[in-house]
Amino acid sequence: MEKENLFELIRREEVIIWAGAGMSLNSGYPSGRELCNLLYENLTVSEKKLFENNYNLLDISEQIFRVRGHNKNYIIKTLKDVFDKEPENIKTHKIISEIPHFKTIITTNYDRLFEIAYKSTADLILSSSNLGYISKNKTQIFKIHGDLNDPDSIIITQSDYNNFFKSNSEYSTYWSVLKERLSTNSVLFLGYNLEDPNVSVIFERITDNLKSNRKECFLVAPNLPIHKINDLTLKGIKYIDSTAEKLLEELVKVLKDNIVKDLENNKVSANSFKQFVQNFNILPKLDSSRDNFKVEGFKSLNGTPAEGMLSLTLSNENDFLIEFRDFMQGKSFGEFEISENIIKNAEISFEGIRLSNYTEGVKFNFKSHAIYDDTVNIRFANGEEFFEFPVKLYGNESLIEVHSKLKSCKMIFKINFKNFPSCDFNFKYTREEICLNTRNALEMYNFLRNFAEGYEFTIFLKSGQKISKSLQKFPELIDHSLFYIQYFQKLQIIEKKYNVQFSNFSFSQINQDSLKLVDELIDLIQHGFILYDYNDGLQMELIPNCSQETIEALKEIGGEGSPIVGAENNFSTEILHGQKINLGYKKVEILDPIIININDIINRTTNIALAESKSKTMRMTYEDSPFTSEL
Repeated sequence: MEKENLFELIRREEVIIWAGAGMSLNSGYPSGRELCNLLYENLTVSEKKLFENNYNLLDISEQIFRVRGHNKNYIIKTLKDVFDKEPENIKTHKIISEIPHFKTIITTNYDRLFEIAYKSTADLILSSSNLGYISKNKTQIFKIHGDLNDPDSIIITQSDYNNFFKSNSEYSTYWSVLKERLSTNSVLFLGYNLEDPNVSVIFERITDNLKSNRKECFLVAPNLPIHKINDLTLKGIKYIDSTAEKLLEELVKVLKDNIVKDLENNKVSANSFKQFVQNFNILPKLDSSRDNFKVEGFKSLNGTPAEGMLSLTLSNENDFLIEFRDFMQGKSFGEFEISENIIKNAEISFEGIRLSNYTEGVKFNFKSHAIYDDTVNIRFANGEEFFEFPVKLYGNESLIEVHSKLKSCKMIFKINFKNFPSCDFNFKYTREEICLNTRNALEMYNFLRNFAEGYEFTIFLKSGQKISKSLQKFPELIDHSLFYIQYFQKLQIIEKKYNVQFSNFSFSQINQDSLKLVDELIDLIQHGFILYDYNDGLQMELIPNCSQETIEALKEIGGEGSPIVGAENNFSTEILHGQKINLGYKKVEILDPIIININDIINRTTNIALAESKSKTMRMTYEDSPFTSEL
């Protein structure tokens, strides 16, 4: 009953923690009695004779303080030697630091366990001078016995306690803030025995001032005898029989079950909600368009996996249920969607954090879990190798699917063992629309060609295992792959010649026009010219009453095999897959020319010379500078 009441108050962010020495025992630090022994045993022989080691920490510290001439150096040094060492663990403090519902922590401990656990997400408050720097988004840690980094702040002797409550400007603001926290929040005592003077002195002094304004107090300790429980009851403190570690673990479970509901019901702030779920690698998506927040969904932080649980109530549609059952039982693989019209109710949890129930407006996409998800190396019998080949393996006793992606290509291999020892094999490949670059494309199609040729191949797993296999030939895939291999090999030659790089272009741009242009550019690179079929005639208009020298020149055309040359004075370029190809100044030559109406020209019955190519051939070249010629 008391525990449920405490958890309800914590869910409302209405509880502060008051932590004592018992919280530090599992971290390797001493109890109050053990600290007394350390202080006493390190005294000189003569000093030990002055008093017995039968005091509590408050009194023995006071005795030492007086023996040492009202000097605390020995005490401070002992405390530093004890608490400056690395803790053995901070598990309990770490759990607390991941519960943002606790806005205030009061501790009488000298160690730095809370500071270590909270890192930069908490403010340390030792005196009034720290209050002006409090951040509302951080937990505030009040170290009311001081901090060893500031020896003057340490409270351990009776004299320190006498000064502790003096009404002076140094402490008035500080203690007013503490009293305000205690009057507006319930208190959870962890690691305390309220019979210890260093606890009871402070607590009783403050609570006496608060009187009836004090909220509920809870003390957690295991197996207290009945008379101590009765003493707590008389002091208005509710007892919970548990260790701090067990209680906090139960609390985290309660918070995970209820925090979404608490946010939507305005029990917990959005900031605390976000901090809490992010501790479990979850990033929430919130809708704040209404009076309260609504959690629309979760996703894992940084893309790392998050474990979840889904409970569904579905409509009774037989065909759908059969398909869903087959998918969930591993009779089919890939992705499966449950649309919102099928779902009657859905309850989801991520990393143990329960979302509210959904009855409408929700759908789910499922993905099969891969048995193997890593890269492999593959070597074909012809010696070609492919490295860091990503593979996802799905399967059960009757069906295996291998999903792989190489550059822009996705492949699915299906092997059905239902009729074993006979096996049915199926292969499917899909290609992304965008070609990243020629090197990636060549690697992709070289792999497909090797695979389609039916070569034996060996798969090398990262574990050191290897698997050798050969499959049937796929003639259509061979032709398909060779076509693209030849095309991209030509593109690479063009890249080097014209200092360009073809990248991020659509495969749809590979068409008859691009094929023709690529072949022409390869001819230019390899032969220096492009040959075209030329079946048309060429008309040349002569100057009226042209000279006899011109007629003699026309008579010589075709006699010595000299071509007819034409040229452009404009610089020529071509665009191929988004890249500009600088070609030069175009020169066109009609090879093996002949003037078919030379007699009409000689008789001066026409001034139009008609030329043809006996070999029906035209040659095109590109020059670095414009071509000039006179007829």
